[in-house]
Formats: sequence, structure tokens, C-alpha cells
Amino acid sequence: MKADVFNSIVAHLENVNNRQSNYILLDDTQLPVDVSLFQHDFILKKNRIAFVDGGNGEIFAAPNVSVQLVRVYASVFEGRQRIHRVAKEFFVVVAVKENSGKIIYDAQTFDCDWSLTHQFELDDKTLSNGNHRVSPASVADALRRFAELQMATEIVELLSDGDVVVKDGELAGRVTFEKQYYDAFFSVAKRKNVVVCGFSKTTSLLTDVGQSAVVV
Repeated sequence: MKADVFNSIVAHLENVNNRQSNYILLDDTQLPVDVSLFQHDFILKKNRIAFVDGGNGEIFAAPNVSVQLVRVYASVFEGRQRIHRVAKEFFVVVAVKENSGKIIYDAQTFDCDWSLTHQFELDDKTLSNGNHRVSPASVADALRRFAELQMATEIVELLSDGDVVVKDGELAGRVTFEKQYYDAFFSVAKRKNVVVCGFSKTTSLLTDVGQSAVVV
């Protein structure tokens, strides 16, 4: 009986996924599904390409506190040869704090080369999940994103005309304070004439027939 049910589910999903996609829907833009737009072995012959990513792990958690270790990393390649790499680690402490009669999240960095200290509202819509209050961990995630952009800005200074920098995630400042970091990053990249790319490993983009854009 169970096997019959699962066979029906598989047949249904095969029918859904067998439809031919023509476009990937990107806001108001339709990106053609064209194999000529993709390269499976992308190597820059003359210019360099840099990659920037980061991660964070929670060390201590409470309803009003999050202590996290943040690590950001960048590497620069010429062809297949890595010619430069840099990693930075620091700590983030997010704690609930009273400020002028208002309860807010105070985010502080420790052992960090960059000034990433910020204060966030407890109901910050850019960090909240539905109607739930913003968690201290989500504020720490925001500071990790800021650190990635700081690292990207620094690595662009090492690049030259026509080089490329690839940052993890989309190129949009959706979190409070994030736009100022993007503005600084884009400004340096424009001055150096460096190409900026964003690589989203996880995405909800769909095609014109409702298939996953990543799968297509």
C-alpha cells in the first residue's frame, strides 16, 4: 500500500518536472534558459579572480545574549593558481540593553580589525522571522555579513582593471545597516574597474513553468 502511494507521488513529481522551462524569473526580468550563457570550466586567462565568504558559530546562547565566533576568508587566483589568501577571526557579543528607556540589541565586536558595532531594534523587520521577536543570533548573522563586505572591500584594493571578485550571496543590502557596507564595496570596485559577482548557493528563484531555477 505504501509503495503504491510513493509510486504515485514520484509519478506526479516527474510530471511536474518534465515541463520545458524557457526563462528564469528574476524580479521583473526574464533570463533566457540558454546553455550558451553558461560555462562549465570558467578560467580567466589574463585577469585575477577573488572569492570572499564567511561563517559564524554560536559559542553561548541565551534569550537575551549570543556570543559567536566569526571567520571571513578571501582568496585570489590567477588561472588555477592561488596567489593570495587572507582570513580574519573575531568574536561578536549581542546582548539586550536598555538605552534611553528603550530596550535594544547591542552588538559588539572583540578582537576585530573593523568597526562593526551597531544597535538594532528588537522588532527589526529586516531580521525578524514572521511575528517572532528578533533573536540575538540573527543580529550576529548580520554582523558576519557586514564582515564579508568589509573583507570584499579590502580584497578589491588588491585587484586591477578587469579583475573579478565573487562574493557569497546576492548583491543586495536587505538588512539594516547593510547598504552602507555595500555602497563602500561598490564604490571601491567601480574606482578600480573590478567586476563584482554574487553567488547564491541557496535560492528560491523559479522558471516560467514553476521549476527550480537551480535545477534547470
